[in-house]
Amino acid sequence: MTNPAFHRLRSRSLAILLMLAWNCASQADDSISGPFVPGSGHWNPVKDGSFEVPAGPLPVYTGYPVPGVWYLSLSPGGGSGTADYSADAALVGQGGVRVQPTTFNAPGIALTYGAVIPLTPGKKYVLSGFINWVSPAGSGANTYFDLWGAPGNITLYPRRVPGWQFVYGTFTPTVAPVGIRAGIGNIVSTNDVFYIDEMAITPADQFVPPVQ
Repeated sequence: MTNPAFHRLRSRSLAILLMLAWNCASQADDSISGPFVPGSGHWNPVKDGSFEVPAGPLPVYTGYPVPGVWYLSLSPGGGSGTADYSADAALVGQGGVRVQPTTFNAPGIALTYGAVIPLTPGKKYVLSGFINWVSPAGSGANTYFDLWGAPGNITLYPRRVPGWQFVYGTFTPTVAPVGIRAGIGNIVSTNDVFYIDEMAITPADQFVPPVQ
């Protein structure tokens, strides 16, 4: 007959192993709230990830990623929204992107750059970006940064705080190339608005976060 204490020990050990596995898969992430010292920090924006382009709407696509352009991605049967280049959405430089749902039906909408960012599998990188999330009281939404085409590598969840924040986390890709997304999901209000600037993927040994 097996000792009940052994079962408790085995269950506890399994729980610890599962917790360790989750921590390894989810990677480390952090958030720094502004204001920030101008010019501080170092990161490598992905192509057009500083959004220094003339004001106007981004294209909207449904379904699979479109390589090489920034666009608003919608899931089939999901919600709709708008994404616009705007100087009013900028924190660094003269341009940023404003994203707002207009209707919502899970799984959400995302500002997306198609899967053409060349990375070296097995090398450590930092995914980062600035976000200003204006969320009404009672909203059940979550905003996130993640990689398109590399599921499980990293997902960052900005904090529900007023003003701009810099969100970043390390990851080690297992596939390449990848895409990048800044999205909103869960229980979303059409009054949930977020602003994005400086979306970047940087080799970890070159990355420096901004200073408050």
